[in-house]
Amino acid sequence: MLIARNIGINLIIFLCYLHPLFAQQQKMSFSDMWAIALEQNIQIKNAELLVEKSGKMGKTAWDFGNLDFDFIRGQQNSVLVDNMYEFEQGLGAPFTISATRKYFKSEQAFLNNSASLINKEVKKQLRSNYYNWLYQHKIISILDSSISIYQKSADFASLQYETGESNLLSKVVLSSEVQKLIIRRDLHMVNLNTIQNEIKTLLNTDSIYIPEETELDKLLLILPVDSTLYTLDSIPEVMVQRSHWDAMDRYYKLEKSKISPSLSAGYYNQEIDHITGYQGWRVGLSFPLLFMPQKARSQAAYIELSRAENQYLYQKMKVEREIESLLAKYEQLQKSIHYYEDQRINNANLIVQNANLLYTSGSIGYIEYVQNLTTARQIMEDYIKLIKEHNQLVIDLYYFLDI
Repeated sequence: MLIARNIGINLIIFLCYLHPLFAQQQKMSFSDMWAIALEQNIQIKNAELLVEKSGKMGKTAWDFGNLDFDFIRGQQNSVLVDNMYEFEQGLGAPFTISATRKYFKSEQAFLNNSASLINKEVKKQLRSNYYNWLYQHKIISILDSSISIYQKSADFASLQYETGESNLLSKVVLSSEVQKLIIRRDLHMVNLNTIQNEIKTLLNTDSIYIPEETELDKLLLILPVDSTLYTLDSIPEVMVQRSHWDAMDRYYKLEKSKISPSLSAGYYNQEIDHITGYQGWRVGLSFPLLFMPQKARSQAAYIELSRAENQYLYQKMKVEREIESLLAKYEQLQKSIHYYEDQRINNANLIVQNANLLYTSGSIGYIEYVQNLTTARQIMEDYIKLIKEHNQLVIDLYYFLDI
């Protein structure tokens, strides 16, 4: 069963890494990757296109419709064939034109904020993958080091078993531990490849980019007293909902303005009995015969305005609670990290040193040696996981701090 699992995992590793074997990995800093994402990420580019589209649509507020031209030839006012032509142009409703311009302006502000939100979300995803890659790489490094040590001990135990100097249990325990570590290492390798693919997707490229750092360091977080973190209306998610509320307010006013009358102007030139020069102009005024349909549209727009306001207030409250939760977790996590850095890491190093000395001197056997190394490795892995959690919390707070 164990052999079958190993074969399956190794096959996955082979398939995942088949393409990268023919491609060179390029090491880059996070800022370099982010610069590429700003240029090539599909979500960012589409958001920018929506902003551009909204800017174009703003000019439609001045759409007065087509200029109508009519030419008539026939017996109109006499038995003779006369000619007549006329022009007519709608001038729109002044209040509606103004309301339309303001609505598109508010819509563009909403789309600009939405584009900014997408930028920040992509940046957050890229940063998370960047530091998750470092975490996976660090765990693989720890496991590789343990595999090397355990494999040497397993080989030695196997040799002693063949010469009759030790029993079968020591050989089996060490061999089993080596296989467990190999399986774990291979699974982290799959995770590493998955992260690389996610980075490629975010950068919209076929090139393989990996972090230029080699160590998983703690991200620095400084919380100034006067920080945008505490100005909720400046936080991307809240800004989007606020600008959507403003846009719905403009939309409601636009629908209300459509009840106002529309203007039109025209000119005609007529010929009677082959005598030309009969001409004139006219001004028209149009308004809906029944106000009920447009009033209903205005009421529906007001309902959307109320929904937008509710969503804004809800998002503001939700973000405030999320920030409070993140800060509380951050403070608690610092205590755990300090505990490991002040005590547990030193204990792990002492366990390894003593285990090596005792094992070399023959004071302990293989099983005790493996147990000690396993305890020390678990401490280091737990510490690395804490660093990963710390970095993810900082990345989440960076998002609100606009870093």
